[in-house]
Amino acid sequence: MSCSRSIIFMAATIAWPFVAAAQQPLPPGLPAAAQNPAVQAAWSACNADIQKFCPAVQPGGGRIVICLAKARESLTPECRDGMLKAKSALGR
Repeated sequence: MSCSRSIIFMAATIAWPFVAAAQQPLPPGLPAAAQNPAVQAAWSACNADIQKFCPAVQPGGGRIVICLAKARESLTPECRDGMLKAKSALGR
């Protein structure tokens, strides 16, 4: 599976329904997968990228992660690594 397909698949699984300021904790009520430490680390690592590449994206339904997948070539190495680690931690 290609990296972009993997990230999009992860989006459907995790469905980060939010955008927040840097280092903002994850909001309550998310799917159990969002409570995984690797997912939380990816959120922290990608926060600046979300603000930069996806500021107008409506949260929910995995749209933020899909936006990041489209910008994958421009993402910070920390964000790319965080997304891959989260995917691995979730067994995807």
